[in-house]
Amino acid sequence: MKVVKRTWILTLLTLSGVVSTTQVIAEGIGGSGVVSGETERFGSIVIGGVHYDTEQASIRINGEAGYEHDLKVGYQVVIRGDIEAGLADEVEYFDAVAGPLESVSVDDDVLGSAELMVMGQRVVTDAGTWFHDSELSELNVGQNVIVSGVILPDGAIRASSLERRARHLQVVTGVVVDSDDEEFTIGTLRIDADDVDDDDGGLEGDDVRDGQRVHVIGYYQGDGVFHAIRIHSLLDTGDSAQPALIQGPLSLDSGQWMLQGRSLEISDQTSYLTGKSEDLEPGVQVSVRGNLGADGTLRALEMEVERGALSRLEGNLEEVDQQSGTITVNGMVVEFDEQISMIDGRDGYRWYAPDDISAHDQVSLVVKEVDGRIRVDKLERKRTLRRVMKSSLENTGWAFAGLSSLRQQIEGLESASEASIDGLRVSVRMLKWFVRDGDEVQVEWDDEGEVERVVVTTRFSSH
Repeated sequence: MKVVKRTWILTLLTLSGVVSTTQVIAEGIGGSGVVSGETERFGSIVIGGVHYDTEQASIRINGEAGYEHDLKVGYQVVIRGDIEAGLADEVEYFDAVAGPLESVSVDDDVLGSAELMVMGQRVVTDAGTWFHDSELSELNVGQNVIVSGVILPDGAIRASSLERRARHLQVVTGVVVDSDDEEFTIGTLRIDADDVDDDDGGLEGDDVRDGQRVHVIGYYQGDGVFHAIRIHSLLDTGDSAQPALIQGPLSLDSGQWMLQGRSLEISDQTSYLTGKSEDLEPGVQVSVRGNLGADGTLRALEMEVERGALSRLEGNLEEVDQQSGTITVNGMVVEFDEQISMIDGRDGYRWYAPDDISAHDQVSLVVKEVDGRIRVDKLERKRTLRRVMKSSLENTGWAFAGLSSLRQQIEGLESASEASIDGLRVSVRMLKWFVRDGDEVQVEWDDEGEVERVVVTTRFSSH
């Protein structure tokens, strides 16, 4: 019997493994400043639920003049302008890396978890990564890809957006090491900066120093050397401090908090609009309002700390209630609002509005639970889906993935024709006595909609 045409995926994930959006604090900062974060929607640019009017803004893509329609959901951008008024003067975007894909190691295709090597740079993807124009399973060595994301202290790029497309020139972004006479290294890629053109205000090759975070544009011929044409400093503030709003996952580097590649200074005077200091740990998503100094240090005045576990849910959208702001996917009711990030992979649109959600759509959701309420964080309308439910049990606290809830689900799956634990075939009725926190459960349906298989992988086995 053939397995599945569509998919219902429900997976509990930890914040350390997923990049999600969070509300950016816009009140009280005033005047000229900097915003850095992930684009969520357009019609202006939306970051963290805050709209920034780009009608009068200049937009630059990898150092060249561009247009708003050149940007995509999930791109990491820098906005300069009147932050309190939500008016952008400049919007700047650089690829984290754009070039040939050298290796692909998929940890979990369902969850979007993988490690890639792109032109000497290690790229990690997760449930928060937007895949444009392709699925993770469709990526192959030799293809050209464009990655947007944040750089972690170990030099890896955590991808917020990935698309299978080539640039006219390649781009690499990262931390400079081993700089010597117009040559330096980013990741494992050696950069030859002898031909750099600095007429556009960028850096000269001999200005680059170890520890700098830079964008490099040039060409790569597969010989292990990247020939630079232009070099730009990452989030350069000039000679003076500026008010800033920066969002992203926290990281620790030798005991120092880091955010978007910048040292983050947290003091007793830092106030928390959501969360508290005890919630801070590597991988937690934060929004920080403060002053970004010329030395690159972000001094935090106010912080918002993302709370709640993230999970993934895929399947048929059965019901839409615009009035109550809820949608039902395979029996699961979740809340949504106008701030969710949305993209339409079915007919090629980059994004669409909540009013466009309709029953019978096939959707992929990233959802989170906060204070007992399950809300959509990101939504993608899909062309086709398999029908599989995959749930990883963690902490037992999530409303419909807790241990007791899963046991009830298993009791309702006793019509399955096959069940197994770590590859050993067992009776479905026995499963509820063996599942534990941390186990992974997968349910597969046949073409007639009947449960066909229930597969359990225990936390003690390798997988």
